[in-house]
Amino acid sequence: MSFLLSKFTMNELMSYANAAKGGITSEKKAEIKATVMQRLTPEEYEALKVYAILELSK
Repeated sequence: MSFLLSKFTMNELMSYANAAKGGITSEKKAEIKATVMQRLTPEEYEALKVYAILELSK
């Protein structure tokens, strides 16, 4: 979590989580991904995806 907070504000993260809960349009998904890709390296993005998959499988 501290890694994400070094790249995004808590408000941004909460906004993304709330959007995901309610379902998001493909346009909003693309907007979020573009923001994420601007702030993370490709390696960080891939690591984050792996982490998310591991967390979801618990």
